[in-house]
Amino acid sequence: MNQIESRVTGSEHVVTKMENRFRFITEEFDNMRQENMELKEKLLEAQSRSMRENLLFGGILEDPKEKEDPDNVKTEAVLKKFIKEKLKINEEIKFHIVHRLRPRKDAKPRTIVAKFESRKDRNKVLRTALAKLKDRSFSVFEQYPYEMVERRNILWPIFKREQRLGNHARLKEDKLYVNGHRIYPEDVIEAQKNAPNVPNNHSSQDNMYPAQQGSQFLREHFG
Repeated sequence: MNQIESRVTGSEHVVTKMENRFRFITEEFDNMRQENMELKEKLLEAQSRSMRENLLFGGILEDPKEKEDPDNVKTEAVLKKFIKEKLKINEEIKFHIVHRLRPRKDAKPRTIVAKFESRKDRNKVLRTALAKLKDRSFSVFEQYPYEMVERRNILWPIFKREQRLGNHARLKEDKLYVNGHRIYPEDVIEAQKNAPNVPNNHSSQDNMYPAQQGSQFLREHFG
Protein backbone atom coordinates (compact mmCIF):
# COMPACT_ATOMS: atom_id res chain seq x y z
CA MET A 1 0.00 0.00 0.00
CA ASN A 2 2.88 2.34 0.83
CA GLN A 3 4.46 1.59 -2.54
CA ILE A 4 1.14 2.24 -4.32
CA GLU A 5 0.62 5.49 -2.40
CA SER A 6 4.14 6.60 -3.29
CA ARG A 7 3.53 5.84 -6.95
CA VAL A 8 0.19 7.73 -6.90
CA THR A 9 1.86 10.70 -5.23
CA GLY A 10 4.62 10.67 -7.86
CA SER A 11 2.02 10.45 -10.61
CA GLU A 12 0.15 13.41 -9.11
CA HIS A 13 3.35 15.47 -9.15
CA VAL A 14 3.90 14.55 -12.80
CA VAL A 15 0.32 15.49 -13.68
CA THR A 16 0.68 18.80 -11.82
CA LYS A 17 3.89 19.57 -13.74
CA MET A 18 2.16 18.68 -17.03
CA GLU A 19 -0.82 20.90 -16.16
CA ASN A 20 1.48 23.80 -15.32
CA ARG A 21 3.42 23.23 -18.52
CA PHE A 22 0.20 23.10 -20.55
CA ARG A 23 -1.04 26.29 -18.88
CA PHE A 24 2.26 28.01 -19.71
CA ILE A 25 2.12 26.87 -23.35
CA THR A 26 -1.51 28.05 -23.63
CA GLU A 27 -0.62 31.48 -22.24
CA GLU A 28 2.36 31.76 -24.59
CA PHE A 29 0.16 30.78 -27.53
CA ASP A 30 -2.43 33.41 -26.57
CA ASN A 31 0.31 36.03 -26.26
CA MET A 32 1.75 35.08 -29.66
CA ARG A 33 -1.70 35.20 -31.24
CA GLN A 34 -2.32 38.65 -29.74
CA GLU A 35 1.06 39.90 -30.96
CA ASN A 36 0.35 38.46 -34.39
CA MET A 37 -2.99 40.28 -34.54
CA GLU A 38 -1.34 43.54 -33.48
CA LEU A 39 1.37 43.17 -36.13
CA LYS A 40 -1.27 42.39 -38.72
CA GLU A 41 -3.19 45.57 -37.81
CA LYS A 42 0.00 47.63 -37.96
CA LEU A 43 0.78 46.22 -41.40
CA LEU A 44 -2.77 46.95 -42.56
CA GLU A 45 -2.47 50.51 -41.25
CA ALA A 46 0.85 50.94 -43.07
CA GLN A 47 -0.71 49.67 -46.31
CA SER A 48 -3.62 52.04 -45.87
CA ARG A 49 -1.30 55.02 -45.29
CA SER A 50 0.59 54.18 -48.48
CA MET A 51 -2.72 54.38 -50.40
CA ARG A 52 -4.05 57.63 -48.95
CA GLU A 53 -2.99 59.66 -52.00
CA ASN A 54 -4.53 57.08 -54.37
CA LEU A 55 -7.83 57.01 -56.24
CA LEU A 56 -9.38 54.27 -58.36
CA PHE A 57 -11.03 55.23 -61.66
CA GLY A 58 -13.39 52.72 -63.25
CA GLY A 59 -15.07 52.60 -66.64
CA ILE A 60 -12.51 54.66 -68.57
CA LEU A 61 -11.97 53.15 -72.02
CA GLU A 62 -8.47 52.02 -72.84
CA ASP A 63 -6.44 53.51 -75.64
CA PRO A 64 -4.91 50.71 -77.77
CA LYS A 65 -1.54 52.45 -77.46
CA GLU A 66 -1.55 51.91 -73.68
CA LYS A 67 -0.52 48.27 -74.07
CA GLU A 68 2.61 49.37 -75.92
CA ASP A 69 3.53 51.97 -73.29
CA PRO A 70 5.50 50.41 -70.39
CA ASP A 71 5.94 53.81 -68.72
CA ASN A 72 2.15 54.40 -68.62
CA VAL A 73 2.50 57.85 -70.19
CA LYS A 74 -0.52 57.21 -72.41
CA THR A 75 -2.59 55.96 -69.47
CA GLU A 76 -1.82 59.16 -67.58
CA ALA A 77 -2.88 61.20 -70.61
CA VAL A 78 -6.16 59.25 -70.80
CA LEU A 79 -6.83 59.94 -67.12
CA LYS A 80 -6.05 63.66 -67.44
CA LYS A 81 -8.44 63.87 -70.37
CA PHE A 82 -11.16 62.20 -68.29
CA ILE A 83 -10.62 64.63 -65.39
CA LYS A 84 -10.79 67.62 -67.72
CA GLU A 85 -13.76 66.53 -69.86
CA LYS A 86 -15.92 64.59 -67.38
CA LEU A 87 -15.11 66.34 -64.11
CA LYS A 88 -14.57 69.80 -65.65
CA ILE A 89 -11.34 70.37 -63.71
CA ASN A 90 -9.05 72.50 -65.85
CA GLU A 91 -6.18 72.89 -63.39
CA GLU A 92 -3.04 70.86 -63.99
CA ILE A 93 -3.16 67.69 -61.90
CA LYS A 94 0.18 66.01 -61.22
CA PHE A 95 0.69 62.34 -60.39
CA HIS A 96 3.48 60.25 -58.94
CA ILE A 97 2.34 57.27 -60.99
CA VAL A 98 -0.66 56.13 -63.01
CA HIS A 99 -1.29 52.56 -64.16
CA ARG A 100 -4.07 50.08 -64.84
CA LEU A 101 -4.89 47.00 -62.79
CA ARG A 102 -5.11 43.50 -64.20
CA PRO A 103 -7.93 42.62 -66.64
CA ARG A 104 -11.44 42.30 -65.19
CA LYS A 105 -13.48 39.11 -65.42
CA ASP A 106 -16.48 41.03 -66.78
CA ALA A 107 -14.43 42.35 -69.73
CA LYS A 108 -14.97 45.98 -68.68
CA PRO A 109 -12.08 48.46 -69.01
CA ARG A 110 -9.31 47.87 -66.52
CA THR A 111 -9.42 50.11 -63.46
CA ILE A 112 -6.88 52.93 -63.31
CA VAL A 113 -4.91 53.53 -60.11
CA ALA A 114 -3.55 57.06 -59.71
CA LYS A 115 -1.21 58.25 -56.97
CA PHE A 116 -1.49 62.03 -56.71
CA GLU A 117 1.44 64.28 -55.87
CA SER A 118 -0.87 66.56 -53.90
CA ARG A 119 -3.40 65.41 -51.31
CA LYS A 120 -5.32 68.61 -52.05
CA ASP A 121 -5.67 67.65 -55.74
CA ARG A 122 -6.70 64.15 -54.79
CA ASN A 123 -9.46 65.38 -52.47
CA LYS A 124 -10.68 67.89 -55.05
CA VAL A 125 -11.00 65.20 -57.74
CA LEU A 126 -12.85 62.90 -55.33
CA ARG A 127 -15.28 65.60 -54.16
CA THR A 128 -15.95 66.72 -57.71
CA ALA A 129 -16.58 63.16 -58.87
CA LEU A 130 -19.07 62.54 -56.05
CA ALA A 131 -20.89 65.80 -56.78
CA LYS A 132 -20.82 66.06 -60.57
CA LEU A 133 -20.18 62.64 -62.12
CA LYS A 134 -23.64 61.73 -63.38
CA ASP A 135 -22.58 59.04 -65.86
CA ARG A 136 -23.00 55.75 -63.98
CA SER A 137 -20.63 53.96 -66.35
CA PHE A 138 -17.76 55.74 -64.58
CA SER A 139 -16.70 55.48 -60.94
CA VAL A 140 -14.14 57.14 -58.67
CA PHE A 141 -13.25 55.58 -55.33
CA GLU A 142 -10.66 55.76 -52.59
CA GLN A 143 -8.25 52.84 -52.50
CA TYR A 144 -7.95 50.60 -49.44
CA PRO A 145 -6.24 47.26 -48.72
CA TYR A 146 -8.43 44.27 -49.55
CA GLU A 147 -9.08 43.30 -45.91
CA MET A 148 -10.09 46.86 -45.09
CA VAL A 149 -12.50 46.86 -48.04
CA GLU A 150 -14.13 43.71 -46.66
CA ARG A 151 -14.61 45.38 -43.27
CA ARG A 152 -16.07 48.49 -44.89
CA ASN A 153 -18.53 46.36 -46.87
CA ILE A 154 -19.77 44.87 -43.59
CA LEU A 155 -20.06 48.26 -41.88
CA TRP A 156 -21.48 50.24 -44.81
CA PRO A 157 -25.18 49.17 -44.37
CA ILE A 158 -25.00 50.12 -40.69
CA PHE A 159 -23.44 53.47 -41.57
CA LYS A 160 -26.18 54.32 -44.10
CA ARG A 161 -28.89 53.08 -41.74
CA GLU A 162 -27.69 55.31 -38.90
CA GLN A 163 -27.50 58.30 -41.22
CA ARG A 164 -31.12 57.76 -42.27
CA LEU A 165 -32.13 57.54 -38.60
CA GLY A 166 -30.52 60.93 -37.98
CA ASN A 167 -27.73 59.62 -35.77
CA HIS A 168 -24.20 60.99 -35.93
CA ALA A 169 -22.40 58.29 -37.95
CA ARG A 170 -18.82 58.51 -39.16
CA LEU A 171 -17.00 55.87 -41.23
CA LYS A 172 -13.26 56.47 -41.52
CA GLU A 173 -11.36 53.74 -43.32
CA ASP A 174 -12.57 50.58 -41.48
CA LYS A 175 -13.71 52.32 -38.28
CA LEU A 176 -17.39 53.12 -37.73
CA TYR A 177 -18.58 55.39 -34.93
CA VAL A 178 -22.26 56.00 -34.13
CA ASN A 179 -22.94 58.74 -31.60
CA GLY A 180 -19.39 58.33 -30.35
CA HIS A 181 -19.56 54.53 -29.94
CA ARG A 182 -17.29 52.24 -31.96
CA ILE A 183 -19.01 49.46 -33.93
CA TYR A 184 -16.79 46.56 -35.00
CA PRO A 185 -17.32 44.28 -38.03
CA GLU A 186 -17.22 41.29 -35.68
CA ASP A 187 -20.23 42.69 -33.83
CA VAL A 188 -22.18 43.02 -37.07
CA ILE A 189 -21.35 39.46 -38.13
CA GLU A 190 -22.37 38.16 -34.70
CA ALA A 191 -25.62 40.13 -34.88
CA GLN A 192 -26.41 38.63 -38.28
CA LYS A 193 -25.95 35.13 -36.86
CA ASN A 194 -27.96 35.69 -33.68
CA ALA A 195 -30.58 38.19 -34.90
CA PRO A 196 -33.51 35.70 -34.92
CA ASN A 197 -32.87 34.86 -31.24
CA VAL A 198 -32.67 38.43 -29.94
CA PRO A 199 -35.94 39.75 -28.45
CA ASN A 200 -37.33 42.81 -30.19
CA ASN A 201 -37.58 45.05 -27.14
CA HIS A 202 -36.73 48.53 -28.43
CA SER A 203 -37.67 50.30 -25.20
CA SER A 204 -34.75 48.71 -23.36
CA GLN A 205 -32.28 48.80 -26.24
CA ASP A 206 -32.39 52.40 -27.46
CA ASN A 207 -28.91 53.18 -26.14
CA MET A 208 -27.24 49.78 -26.50
CA TYR A 209 -24.12 49.41 -28.66
CA PRO A 210 -22.00 46.33 -29.41
CA ALA A 211 -19.19 47.49 -27.15
CA GLN A 212 -21.67 47.41 -24.25
CA GLN A 213 -24.42 44.90 -25.02
CA GLY A 214 -23.14 42.60 -27.78
CA SER A 215 -25.37 42.27 -30.82
CA GLN A 216 -28.63 43.57 -29.38
CA PHE A 217 -28.19 47.11 -30.70
CA LEU A 218 -27.79 45.77 -34.25
CA ARG A 219 -30.92 43.60 -34.14
CA GLU A 220 -33.06 46.13 -36.01
CA HIS A 221 -30.58 46.31 -38.89
CA PHE A 222 -31.07 42.64 -39.75
CA GLY A 223 -34.73 42.16 -38.95
